[in-house]
Amino acid sequence: MPLAGAETELSSLPLAQVQVGWGKAMANRSIVDQPLAVGGVVYPKGLGLHPPGWLALKLDGQARVFRCRAAIDDETGGKGTAELKFYGSHWRLLHRTGILRGGQPAVPIEIDLAGEKQLVIEMTVGGDDYGWDHIDLLDPVVVHDGAAPTISGLPPGREVADEIDRVAAGKDVRLARLIQELRQQS
Repeated sequence: MPLAGAETELSSLPLAQVQVGWGKAMANRSIVDQPLAVGGVVYPKGLGLHPPGWLALKLDGQARVFRCRAAIDDETGGKGTAELKFYGSHWRLLHRTGILRGGQPAVPIEIDLAGEKQLVIEMTVGGDDYGWDHIDLLDPVVVHDGAAPTISGLPPGREVADEIDRVAAGKDVRLARLIQELRQQS
C-alpha cells in the first residue's frame, strides 16, 4: 500500500555533489553507463554508484520514508562486494545493508525518516578489491509531506568523527573498536 505524500525519485535530482570512488554517479544507468541490471532484470530507474563515497540528502523534517532496493550490478559477472550505511540527523546510524555481493538478489530497504533533517548514504567497500563494487540503488524514492529533498554537500560533523577514528585506530586499537561499537549502537 503506497504511503500518502509526494514521492521524489532520487534519479530525478542533480547528482553533481554525489561523491563516488570511481567514475561519476549515474542516473538510471550503472556506474559504467550501462542499463541497471540485477538478477537478469533491467530496471529503468535508479542510481549507479561506486564506493568509497556518499550521497547526502537535505530534508526538512517532514520526510516520511526512504525506500529502494540495493545490489551489485550484473555487469560485474558476480564479482564485487560493498556495504551501504544510512545516517540521519546528527550522524545517527539508521540502517546498514550488510555486505552486498555480486550475483545476489537486490536487498529491499525502507527507512523511517520522520523528523530527520538529513539522510546520508555512505558507500563502503566490502573488503576485497573495490574494482567491481558497482552499486545499484534501484527505484530510490523519498516519500515526503513538505519540501522535496535535495542533494547537498556532506553535512558537518562527519569529518570530526572520521578524524577521531583515524587517530584512535593509530594509537589505541581497543579505543578504535569501542568507537566503532558506539557508532553502531547510536
